[in-house]
Amino acid sequence: MTMLLTLVLLAVIFRTVISLYPEDNHSRQTAEGVYCNIIYSLIIFIAAFRGSGVGADTMSYIDDYHVVATMSFPEIAERFEGYWGFYFLSKVFSIFKAPLWVWFGFVEFAYVSSIVRLINKFSKDRLYSIILFIVSGLFLFSLAGLKQILAMGIVLHSFLDYVDKKYLRSLFLIIVAYLCHPIAMVMLITFILYYFKDKTVFPLIVIIAVGIVTIGRLTVLGYLVNFLGNDHFEDYLVLNTSYTKSTLYLYLLLLACSILFLHDYFKSSNTGKFEFSCLLIGCSFQFLASYSPALFRMSLFFTPFYLVFLPGAFDARKKKDFIFVFFKYAALLGAIVFQLYASRGFVFTFSFS
Repeated sequence: MTMLLTLVLLAVIFRTVISLYPEDNHSRQTAEGVYCNIIYSLIIFIAAFRGSGVGADTMSYIDDYHVVATMSFPEIAERFEGYWGFYFLSKVFSIFKAPLWVWFGFVEFAYVSSIVRLINKFSKDRLYSIILFIVSGLFLFSLAGLKQILAMGIVLHSFLDYVDKKYLRSLFLIIVAYLCHPIAMVMLITFILYYFKDKTVFPLIVIIAVGIVTIGRLTVLGYLVNFLGNDHFEDYLVLNTSYTKSTLYLYLLLLACSILFLHDYFKSSNTGKFEFSCLLIGCSFQFLASYSPALFRMSLFFTPFYLVFLPGAFDARKKKDFIFVFFKYAALLGAIVFQLYASRGFVFTFSFS
């Protein structure tokens, strides 16, 4: 928890310093960029040099990295069916004798770079967004689920390429993300929502999507698992109500803090409704996690939109009064307190310590 708190405090200090600069000042923008890059670099450094006991699956990924170094590509394809993209890439790193920290650092870079693109493109308050990234659960998960994190980074890059109308590269990256982890295909929902965001049928599409996920529950997911054709995803269909709804409550609280600002944001932004809809889908999958814990992984594809939705919604209010200040910082403080409490037993160690 100390590592997490240190990152949060550093980001808060940087943001406080930034607030001393006049608005729309070039020096402010330059300083903000420098501070953001410092935090991003620290995040990648932490992920690259994390100890083997950090993250539930880190030790198995360390073993896998050493194992693939001794295997041929056909052997890797047979043993790690469904995750060829991840393990083939791991094999390439091992061929060049790259130390483990380089491989771990690369995976984190692939993900963080997509978050950077998202924040730079849509966020109205970049350091606020970075703090949300640290305390929303995305950062801690990036220290654990490497296959999914690599897929999440690649498919988010794909989505941003789609937004920039770089369709061929977007399609290529979708395929690569699928080869790293088939669950990345759930992100296609965002492509569909973005395409229809300005259409009159958009609200109906969102209602139907949320309804299918929350009402259809594991039945609908059963069809998805059959479509993906990977036995690994059978775990997603195991009924287990032991998973708490605390993270769902956090997500809903963050959305609740934005309610008074939605009207202005939807009027001033052409992506506001889209971002809000993606978060509703994410909450729907997080709701399903109370029936099958593994399904929280699907919500993580949509969680990054909090990083740009909340700053955008709060910034849309022209009058920066007490209501603005209260809800903007209540959302941030709530997320910080929740994450620090939830990770109170988390112990971080460096590989070189």
